[in-house]
Order: sequence, then structure tokens, then C-alpha cells
Amino acid sequence: MTMCSDELMAQSQANEQFCKQLANWVFKESGVLRATNLRHNKKGEACARDSTIAECPNPENYKIEDNVEFYIDLEQKTEGQWYPYVADDIQL
Repeated sequence: MTMCSDELMAQSQANEQFCKQLANWVFKESGVLRATNLRHNKKGEACARDSTIAECPNPENYKIEDNVEFYIDLEQKTEGQWYPYVADDIQL
């Protein structure tokens, strides 16, 4: 609480910026991820990574030995706006 007091925020712009970023994260205005445009298909079928569900509907079922490709679009909320999430590696 002391770190984000008016007195300490007035002394340091870096402290003020940190407290604002912390508050945005706590209230889910920044740093939140969401998955949209969920797509899946049997490996090797015609659906492309950039297709939408309308262009390539998800199959209703698969067989036990089927290999499946799974695609999602990840977005990150930054200052109340959703932007594409860019990362080199993501663990699910």
C-alpha cells in the first residue's frame, strides 16, 4: 500500500507507472489473454491456419488414431483494448 501512496508516486515517475500497470493488471484491464476463433480438423485436411469457423466448420467427431490440428487466435488486453498476442513459444 505504501508503494502506491500519493507521496511515493509523486516522488518517482517509474513508481507511478508501476502502480498504474499493477492496478490495470489487478482489475483485468491489461495482461489478460483470451482465445478466439477456435478451429480444429483432421491433420492434412483442407482447413488453413488463417481460416474462420464459417469457412471450415469443426468436425463433429474423430477416431481414436486420428491426428488432429488445433488452432486458436490469442489476444491480449492492453489498456482496455484487445490486440493480437505475439509470442515465440506458448505452453498450454
